[in-house]
Amino acid sequence: MDDAGRNAIATTVFSTWVVLGLFIDGWAHNAGKPEDFWTPWHGVLYSGFAVGALWFAASRRRARRRGDVTPLDPLTAAGFLLFAFGGLGDAIWHSVFGVEQDVAALLSPTHLVLMLGGLLLICGPLRGTDEGTVRDATWRSALPELVSIMLAVAVVGFFLQFLSPFHGTHPDQYGAHSSEVGRFVGIASILITNLLVVGGVALTVRRGPVLPPGALTLVVAGPVLLWSSLEGFDGVELTGAAIAAGLVADVAARRGASTRLLLLATPATLWLVWFGTYHARWGIEWPAEYWTGVTFLAVLTGWGVHLLDGPRVADASGAPFRTTVPPDLRPEEEPEVATPDRCVSTPARAGS
Repeated sequence: MDDAGRNAIATTVFSTWVVLGLFIDGWAHNAGKPEDFWTPWHGVLYSGFAVGALWFAASRRRARRRGDVTPLDPLTAAGFLLFAFGGLGDAIWHSVFGVEQDVAALLSPTHLVLMLGGLLLICGPLRGTDEGTVRDATWRSALPELVSIMLAVAVVGFFLQFLSPFHGTHPDQYGAHSSEVGRFVGIASILITNLLVVGGVALTVRRGPVLPPGALTLVVAGPVLLWSSLEGFDGVELTGAAIAAGLVADVAARRGASTRLLLLATPATLWLVWFGTYHARWGIEWPAEYWTGVTFLAVLTGWGVHLLDGPRVADASGAPFRTTVPPDLRPEEEPEVATPDRCVSTPARAGS
């Protein structure tokens, strides 16, 4: 295995380590555990970054000894610097302003700097390969990129957990005593979460036309399981909707479905199963127009992502998807005009 392959695997390991530390820290905040900068969950988070930074520094040193002067990816370098700066700033912030509570912990400037640096590091394997690269449908070759996408979606959702239908059961938004404002928050939660999930599916398919079995299930269900852990897996039954949606997407991809169909079928399955599970377990008191309409909007979101990303996305069957343009909207080609220094040949007519 070359250095690029080892670096991709190392990034996968250290990114997973850091993200697990992040979610343990989030669970500790939500569970009312002792709040301080020097906590075991912060130890998991920052130790993953520290060990990863040391590993990459040693790897770069070995490469230079071999005469390899390939520059470090600038975004990866920026990720290391931002994460280190955010961690130092977070310690200072806590000592000056105290420990943040509730949503303030998600909007803290130092935490957002940590998020940005972490995302730049997590997405390293995605920058190491070209879009549409054909590869063997094996987990060994695809795992770094798939885990990178899954973790990136999970981290963004972590900082939007106050708008997540998988973060607890939220009876104030969906139950018998839900208010109108609570229902509006519930609708926004579904649509924002749907955009994250559909975006992850689109990004996965565009990386290459050949995917290993279960790849889309990992990308769809992995983040949802992590989001559910933030409340100690309260309402974990709802994660079954993500598993079902991922399986449907995987089966459709294996059967050669187009990207458009994948981005429509995934949200349709996800939210129909989610509403069915929630109603069977806790009872949902939304009018029929609410749950059918928000599901329809979620499917339209998938279509919108496809339209925005269509020309660059490869079909799961292996053939690149191209957006077709109606003939009446295609630009007319101007006829070539002969000039003194340029002769234009005209095809001979039949029978001449």
